[in-house]
Parts: sequence; C-alpha cells; structure tokens
Amino acid sequence: MNLIFQFTLFFFDFIKITIIVILILHINKNKKIQQSLRESRRKYQSLFENMKEGFALHEIICNDAGEPVDYRFLDVNKSFENMTNLKKEKLIGKTVLEVLPQTEKYWIEKYGEVALTQESINFENYSKAIGKTFSVNAFSPQKGIFAVIFFDVTEHRKKTNDILYLSYHDVLTGLKNRRFFEDEIKRAGQEPLLPISIIMGDVNGLKLVNDVFGHFEGDRLLCSAAQIMEEVCRPKDITARWGGDEFIILLSNTTEEETGAICKEIKKRCNNKDEATIKTSISLGYATKEKMDQDLTEVIKKAEDFMYKHKLLESRSVRSVVINSIKSTLYEKSHETEEHAERLKDLCRQTGVYMGLSDIELYELELLAVLHDIGKIAIKDSVLNKPGKLTEEEWAEMKRHPEIGYRIIQSTPELAQIAEYILTHHERWDGKGYPSELKGESIPLLSRILAVTDAYDAMTNERPYRRPITKYEAIKELERYAGTQFDPIVVEKFIEKVL
Repeated sequence: MNLIFQFTLFFFDFIKITIIVILILHINKNKKIQQSLRESRRKYQSLFENMKEGFALHEIICNDAGEPVDYRFLDVNKSFENMTNLKKEKLIGKTVLEVLPQTEKYWIEKYGEVALTQESINFENYSKAIGKTFSVNAFSPQKGIFAVIFFDVTEHRKKTNDILYLSYHDVLTGLKNRRFFEDEIKRAGQEPLLPISIIMGDVNGLKLVNDVFGHFEGDRLLCSAAQIMEEVCRPKDITARWGGDEFIILLSNTTEEETGAICKEIKKRCNNKDEATIKTSISLGYATKEKMDQDLTEVIKKAEDFMYKHKLLESRSVRSVVINSIKSTLYEKSHETEEHAERLKDLCRQTGVYMGLSDIELYELELLAVLHDIGKIAIKDSVLNKPGKLTEEEWAEMKRHPEIGYRIIQSTPELAQIAEYILTHHERWDGKGYPSELKGESIPLLSRILAVTDAYDAMTNERPYRRPITKYEAIKELERYAGTQFDPIVVEKFIEKVL
C-alpha cells in the first residue's frame, strides 16, 4: 500500500500541471498558446485515464457569506468510476449533494477550505455514501477549484481492524481478552477511579460438559456466561475472558457493596436463563481497592481466592445438576426411559440381595442400573435409534458408549466408584464382549448382574426395533446364553429367586 501511495505522490506534480493546463485552456484565447496547451494535455491525458488511482476535479460552491455549501464535478477519470460505481456522464456539471445527498457537511467544509486557502490535505475516510474507505490527497490548483486523488483501502483497513480486534478480543465470546485487561489494569490505578472493584468468575462444570456433550456445548456455555455478565455490567465496566473457563470484570467507582449486588444479579440471571441442555452456572468472587497504596494485582488475587471458596461449595450441586441433565437428555434421545431405569434398578437390587451383596454394593448396583448407558449421550441419534441392523461403522460407534460413560462418571467424585462397572457392563462371560474382551470372573460381579437383568428387561418390554417377548421366552433365552454371554450363576439366581 505504501508503494501505491509513493506512486501517487510521484505523479502529483504531473497532475497539478495538467489541471493548470486544462484550466488555462478553457480561458486562454491565444491560438498558439492553445495549440501548445492541447499538446501538453494530450501528453498527460493518457496518464489520467489509465492511472490506477481515482481522480476528480471540482469547483467549490459558496453561499453569500462565502461559506462552502456544495461542490460541482468538473472531471473524473475511469478509476474514479470503477471505485465509486458513479458514471462520468451522470456527474459532470452536477453538485455532490445532487449525486450523493447524504454527503456530510463536514467534508464539504473541509474541501472548501482546500479550495479557498489552496492548502493541501491528506487523510483516510470512510464514505457512508459509497460504503468504502479511501486514502485521499486533496489540493487546489487554482482558488475555488480543488482536485482529489484517492485509492480504495477498504480491504487493507478491514484486515488492519481485524488484526487489531483479535489482538484485544477473545475470539469465542467476543469479550476483551487477558492482554487488553492487563493493559487496562496499568491505567486503572488513578485516584478518580476509586473505589475500583474486581469480580472473578469461573464457569462451573465445563470439563464435565465438554466430556459429555462435546466442546460445542462447552463453548455455548462459555458464551452464555459471557453474555449474562455483559448484560448485567454497565457500559463503562470492562468484562474479559481471563483464560479457559475464567472471566474477570473491572468496575471503576464501584464500592464493595455495589459489587456484591452485581454478583447477585449475575447469579440470578444464570438461574432464570432458559437453556436447552445445561444451565449456566458461575462461581463468583470479588474484592475492592479503596486506597491508592493498594496493589490492584493483590485485589485480583483476593477476588480469585474468594471465587475458589465459592466454587468448592457449589461444585457438588453443579455436578448433580449436570448428571440430572445428562439423564434427562439420554431419556429424550434414546429408547431408554426412566421407567426402564426404575424397573432395572428393582431387578438388580432383588438379584443382589439373593446373591448376598453388602448394602454399599447394593447402592452401587442401583446407581449402575440408572447410569450404565450414560455414555450413549454422545452417540448419534441416527445410530442410537436405528430400527434396522447397524453397519460396521455404526456398530463401532455404538461400542464406544461404555468408555464414554466411564469418563463421564470418573470425572464425578460422588459417582466414581461405579465407573469401572459402567466400563465393563458389555463384557461377555466367554470373553467376546467389549471394550476389553474380559472373561469370566475377571468381569466385576455388578456388571455381570446388570448384563442379565438388562437383557431380560429389554426382551420383555417394547423397543423401537422389535416387539416384546413373553417372560417364558425370555427365560429360555437367558438359559440358552448362560455360560457364553452371561454368568451362569447369575442367570440361575435371577431365574430362581427373582422371576
């Protein structure tokens, strides 16, 4: 772009000379002079018509007080036409307000100043009328006349603005980024801004949401949190993404009491926000700088410590909410119903009692009955509910759900004790199951119990892909696969004591 600018300046003198030539030609009556001037004009005419820069010659129009109020087009070149989409034949003799009535008064006065004082100006300007940004050189070859040479810098300016925007904004949320915030902190220690308050926020359950629903849903959660904080905060406040799942807010002239009220409003908006899957939850902490000798970085540290204390208290309930949301979503997207989970829990408990399980094992078995298929949350609906036989690729995807469920449950401390059972609930007694091809008693007992009870409930209740069979037929199927798919002892106890 600098080369173009230099090229323009290089021809500046030629253009001035030519304009003077054209003007003299209009007013001079000496034939010899006219002939000489015409030759000069022809010499430079080709340059004007083919130069890449836009060129226009104007006559300023003043009111009775001598103030510029409009200007008239005298000449333009081809590049002017191309850049502005304005045709020469529709411009010459017309005023700018006739052609572009939305032209701002400021620019008429600015060009008038050039034409009347004959002082050149260089500037960059966005033209609302044309919708482009131009780099402009304006000068006056004769009082009352001005010329402009310009080139289109719209794309260059857009790229520059984009780079500047990205250097100070978070791409995902659109908030200011940490770099901008740290620069702002350096300027924020001024006494007129006191008291200065800091709010630190951390989105709860983000890792669990990413593991279960994928990063797209996690990103939605971050954007939701950012939107809520921006809505609650005032225009003068600075809200930024501090990094990962953390946000920070700088509030000038804001007391600790006022900051606490802002935090309460953010929490209230989170609770009231209507969301499709997981509700937005943010742990917040805040602190206030009230005296000039306080270090703002220490205030940030204090707010962060306060936030982490809140997070410890809130994390348990948030995980519970996430797990409940996962269960609800699973019931919605698959044939697994809450009724199925309750029937299975009852069958598992009865079987566990007859097999002498402890109270803790019975509790874990009930949890397993309800949550064993939680990994299906990440399986495509088209695969999960396909009525016909799965393709090899679809079957490979379906077989991922025990591992996905294992990761989900393992990330939740209150449920981590059943993670191994979820991972192994599709293993077979003969070692032909998945995902690890475990065999016999190397498969946890609770997983073996679930395999039998789940198969029975599936056979005796209607599914999208088949009709239910009778209790007698289901028993025959269990006996048929005892010792291959199922633990024969579990099958025996289940049939003998439960059915």
